[in-house]
This record gives sequence, structure tokens and C-alpha cells, in this order.
Amino acid sequence: MRVEQTEIGSIMHTIKRGARDMPIFASVGEKWRTLRVLFYMNDNFIDWDWNHYNLPSGQTTWKVVGNRKEDMFFRPSEWPERETIVDLLGYVFLDNHIHMLCREKIEKGISLFMKKVSQSMTENFNRAHHKKGSIFQGAYKGRVVDTDQYLRWVVPYVLVKNTFEMHPRGYKWAVANFEEAWKWAVAYPFSSLGDYVEERKSKVINTTYLKNILGGPKEFKCLCKDMILGRVNIVTQELTELKRLSFE
Repeated sequence: MRVEQTEIGSIMHTIKRGARDMPIFASVGEKWRTLRVLFYMNDNFIDWDWNHYNLPSGQTTWKVVGNRKEDMFFRPSEWPERETIVDLLGYVFLDNHIHMLCREKIEKGISLFMKKVSQSMTENFNRAHHKKGSIFQGAYKGRVVDTDQYLRWVVPYVLVKNTFEMHPRGYKWAVANFEEAWKWAVAYPFSSLGDYVEERKSKVINTTYLKNILGGPKEFKCLCKDMILGRVNIVTQELTELKRLSFE
């Protein structure tokens, strides 16, 4: 599929899938590292040795250093001020692919960001597991979110539907037990859903744009619940089209 063209301000739903649908994460630690990849690759400046500032195995936040507590997105003082190349609006990690919502901030910023993320993830995976070649299934796929209706579908799709897919009891159970599954999904560390219900405030994403459009936590939850439960009753033709737009 050819990636659609974007312009400054465009929102794109992107997906990066593992080669032959194979897992792209061999451990929870690699998911934590990929969160850092999203942060460090979203910058006009890049130090490809950024991972020298990595966390000890199993640690998810930096310990106190002197009288200062560094977080997992530590930025060396000698680096220039961070200049993001996209507004990363949301993400979710599944076992064999990643969904993201990106807003074009500079010309071809999304394309550059996706290329850098792919390169960094592949290099780390191959180094850790003594492999060669890309871990991904070709180039990323992307669709421009060009209507309000599509936006109100795709945000819950990325942040809730896909997070529910990761629930230990499965997606169907999560839909049937929405309230309980919602609590689990909000706490899932590899989805930005928690940032939109104000349970956490990650440095990885920018929530301002979507919050201004979709409202606060209560409005956001209602939108997501309507979308998830509404999928059950959508007529086949309409659901087929929405699945096509969502790469299902």
C-alpha cells in the first residue's frame, strides 16, 4: 500500500507490523525501551548513542542521582533543546505491531519519524538477539484522518480497541466487561490511553490537540465506550469499510 500524502497539520494513523506477523518484542524490557525510542526519535537532533543512557534491566524509572531524580527520558545537558518533528498523539504496542496517531509538524516529519523508529528498534533487536535484517514487514502503512467522523472512530480504535486486544482474558471478554477492562486498559503501560484519562502524563505524547477536540476524561470515555460497544451492532458494510480504514 502506498502511504497517503500529508501536509503540515495532517493527522495520520500509522501501523508498523512485524515481518511475517512475527513478534517485534521479545520481552517487557524491550517494550519499555521502545517507549524511549518514541521519545528520542521524535527530535530534530539525534544522537544514535542515546541508548548509552539506558536503564538497568527491569528498571522503569531512574533512581535519585545526587539531589535530582532523572526519569526514563533523561536528556543530557550537552544536547540542544528538543525540537519534535511530529506531534505524537497516541500509541499502543501489541505483540507483533504498533499503532500510532501522528500529526505532521514539519514537512515529511511523519515519514522521517517512522523511519527512525524502525531503524532504532531493528538495530536493538538484532544486536540483542544476534539477528540480521529488518524486523518489520516492509514500510509502514498510513492513512490520513481527514474527517471528524473518522477521527472519532480511529482514536478509540487505536487507544481502546487495540489495548483491549492485549487483555489477558481476550478482546471479547473485555467488550462484555467494559468497565473492568477499562480500568485494566488505563493502567496498561504500553498504551497512551492512561494519558487521556489523566492517570499519567507521559513525555512521549502531546495530548493537548485531541483533548481540545474530544473533551476531558468523561467525554473521552463516553466516546470510547460508544465506539467499542457500537462495533457489535454496526451493519456489515459499514464495519467492513471501517476495518479497511483501520488496517484490520
